[in-house]
Amino acid sequence: MTRTEEAAPATPRALQIDRRLISAATALGLAVLVITLDLPMVVRLPALLVLLLLPGAALTWLMLGESEGPGDRAERAALSVLLGVLVWLAVSLLLDAFGMSLGTSLALGVGAVGLALVTLQRLRRTSPPARGTPQSFAVRVTTAVRMGTSIAVTAAVIVAATAIAATMITKPVERYTTLGFLDNKPFGGEVPVVAKGEAVRLNWVLRGFGCTPSPLLTSVRLTLDGDAVGDVAVDTAAGATGTVTGAVTFTAPSRPGRLLVNLAVLPADEAGNALPGPGYVSTFLEVGT
Repeated sequence: MTRTEEAAPATPRALQIDRRLISAATALGLAVLVITLDLPMVVRLPALLVLLLLPGAALTWLMLGESEGPGDRAERAALSVLLGVLVWLAVSLLLDAFGMSLGTSLALGVGAVGLALVTLQRLRRTSPPARGTPQSFAVRVTTAVRMGTSIAVTAAVIVAATAIAATMITKPVERYTTLGFLDNKPFGGEVPVVAKGEAVRLNWVLRGFGCTPSPLLTSVRLTLDGDAVGDVAVDTAAGATGTVTGAVTFTAPSRPGRLLVNLAVLPADEAGNALPGPGYVSTFLEVGT
């Protein structure tokens, strides 16, 4: 046999980067990303199957070893689905034990467990190099480097998928409003006294947090001792960002006595959507004889 006809030395299996491991981890990372982004069901369904079957198949192989024939493969397929479901259940119970929500964390947890199972499966599939010679020592070192590279790349896929999902998901912002009188006078300290039929003016301010109330679409309700006051003049204006200032003017009743005045403001945004109401503020009013 001539030199050109000599067969090239075969590359040991242990020296090759485990492409199957990288492929499986990439599939897990993409599946986690799809579920985390809450894409349409037609896209999420294949991702759910990946997160179900890959961990289940890896766990099946770790338990039973290599397949022994077509009949054995059929049984392993059913067992892979069952064990995949058990992986989801185990991750759910673990998250619940730590008081974590089962939304995004569930997909991330299943992806991490699936990565660990697939990695362990591929490590066990790799035949250990022979020992006792300098060449075998070099093979072991190279194997460790290659396998470490494979694991690092696959872990990076999961981390990258999580990071991308975290930047693309819109975090909910708590929205609420507060209401208060604009000043202490005349509704502060002692109970103010007004004459019967006198005009009474209340100045108030509404502040929005995580929302912007509209001065034109915000309405006001006023009651005296629980009875609605119909003849109320309302003035509203935009204040600082997310703030509406206003005033209500009404006529003091003709009957004397102390009355409880309740002011309720019903905020809405520019599109007319109702915003979280701040409740009401109240004060006493003394009507003289």
